[in-house]
Amino acid sequence: MVAVAMGPGAAANIYFFRDPVCAIPPGRAMIAMSKAGLEEYYETLRREGKVKKWIEEIQDKSWGYRQFEVEDEDGNTLLFFAFIEGD
Repeated sequence: MVAVAMGPGAAANIYFFRDPVCAIPPGRAMIAMSKAGLEEYYETLRREGKVKKWIEEIQDKSWGYRQFEVEDEDGNTLLFFAFIEGD
């Protein structure tokens, strides 16, 4: 199991479970965040150096997202994004 926690008192938590018995192919997840949360989490991941594979650095996209994408140890891709307009 991998857990991602952020915010005061770990206000936001995401848990990933791997079942070694079932051969499940890698998947993809999109995780929406506030703009401030996205920036803070990106900087935290960069500072701590725990991400082994960065697929895409943080950037604004023409479709209205600010996003970055990583790959976890099991080959799953995780795209973190915030809407550029609003919060």
